[in-house]
Amino acid sequence: MNAHRTLVALAVAILAASCSLQSFIPRPVPTEAPFCASLGELSSMHLDYAVTPASQPEVSATDAERVGRSMMGDQGVTCSVKLAKYDDLADHRPLVWVVHLDGLAIEALAGALVINGTQPRPRFLRRALVLVSTEAPPTTLTSLATSR
Repeated sequence: MNAHRTLVALAVAILAASCSLQSFIPRPVPTEAPFCASLGELSSMHLDYAVTPASQPEVSATDAERVGRSMMGDQGVTCSVKLAKYDDLADHRPLVWVVHLDGLAIEALAGALVINGTQPRPRFLRRALVLVSTEAPPTTLTSLATSR
C-alpha cells in the first residue's frame, strides 16, 4: 500500500511539473460586447453631447464619418456621428464630430501576458471613437479604440 501511495504521489508531481495550472482550469470564453453600446467616459477624454451649435459646422456629418472610417481602416459599422464638446487634459474644443464605430477587427499591438509559454489568443480592437474637427478640411483630432 505504501508503494501505491508513492507511485500516485510521483505521478501527481510529474503531471504538475509538466502541465501548467491553466491546463486544469478552463479559460472563460470571451463574449462579444453589446453592439453599438456606449463607451462612456474614457480616460481623460470628456465628451459633452449636450451642445447646440450657433451655426452649421463647416464639415458635414457625412464628411466626418468618411474621415473617421478611413482612420480605422474603413471597416466595421458606424453606430453614430454626433456633435459634442471635447475636453482633454491639453485640448479644449467647443465643437467636434464624434464618430462611433463598432464591429472592427484591428489586432491590438499589446495583449495579455504570456504565462508558462502559453501564448494567449490575439486581442482585437472592436470599438472606436474618432474625433474629427468641424472646420474644413476635416481632420482627425484623436481616436480611441477598445476591445470591449
